[in-house]
Amino acid sequence: MKNVRLSLILGLIVGLLLLVLPVQAQVEYNWKMISAEVEGDPMTVFAHRFAEMVEERSEGRIKIEVYPYGTLGGERDIVELVQMGEIEVGSVDYGWVGGFVPQAQVLALQYLWPTENTAAVVHEVCANGEAVKMMEEGFRQRGFQLLGAWSSGWMRVTSSVPIHTPEDVAGLKHRVMANPILVASYNGYGFNAQSLDYGEIYGALQTGLIDSQVQPMYAHLSMGFYEVQDYITNMWNELFMVVPVVSRDVFDSIPEDLQQILIDSCLDLIEPMTEWSFQNNKKIGEQIKEAKPSITLYEMTEEEIIPFKEMAWQEDGPVQAYLKMAGDGAQELLDTLLADIEAAQK
Repeated sequence: MKNVRLSLILGLIVGLLLLVLPVQAQVEYNWKMISAEVEGDPMTVFAHRFAEMVEERSEGRIKIEVYPYGTLGGERDIVELVQMGEIEVGSVDYGWVGGFVPQAQVLALQYLWPTENTAAVVHEVCANGEAVKMMEEGFRQRGFQLLGAWSSGWMRVTSSVPIHTPEDVAGLKHRVMANPILVASYNGYGFNAQSLDYGEIYGALQTGLIDSQVQPMYAHLSMGFYEVQDYITNMWNELFMVVPVVSRDVFDSIPEDLQQILIDSCLDLIEPMTEWSFQNNKKIGEQIKEAKPSITLYEMTEEEIIPFKEMAWQEDGPVQAYLKMAGDGAQELLDTLLADIEAAQK
């Protein structure tokens, strides 16, 4: 009798397990994450940290393999692949994604950010401000889920001539990302702005196809741009903004708890990545100077940036171009970003 009861109990347990296990079974997502920078540069460092954090927090339900720049296509290819869902996640920048999402071009406007305590201000704006949240719908309309934003530091111009005034840049063939606001801004300063893919810049500088270009500090080292230029100048006009994104359709297809893990992981990396990048840029300047003692690293003075700032915000200039391109809500988004920056400085 005891054996019969035991058999019945065991049978009941097995039956319950068969009912419960399929419900609790964990789905594993094997994703690709593409970066617009080479191995070792901040956007790819972020991608690796993000992938590790997501896998740990999801208990292996999401596994992400990181592909640095050049492994799966050029800069425009990277954004398109994420938009189409052929690659699930992208560590992309404000310049190229702005060509897909008009609202994102607000991040390309010049002389927005303070020159002092920049990293702390950027962190506060990106982590707790309202402007980044406001951009989310614009990204979704274009096929992306925006995870957040952070900065890897000030952009710096490399050139064959010293830069102190707008007269110094007049007519220089200058490479910028394919973003209409960036093109309008640098043309407004007097440059002859043009777009080239990231991988073509070195050869173009070396052969004189272009005279100057602008990148975050670490890119000048990792891509060797300093080797074929004589000056690296911080005009204090532009921060390099990183905007991690997921394919909207991919994001919408996963459970809500995993969606939240993606968002929270990006948010938790904003401060450490911003701080690491700003500190690392100082070391990179020293490395470049050691590798090429003849190069000049220059930080423009407050007086020198005045005419450039006036050009960036002049009537019928880049700001008006942004308002026209971004359409409804553009002014509100800009006002909100400016308010976020002002609040973060207090």
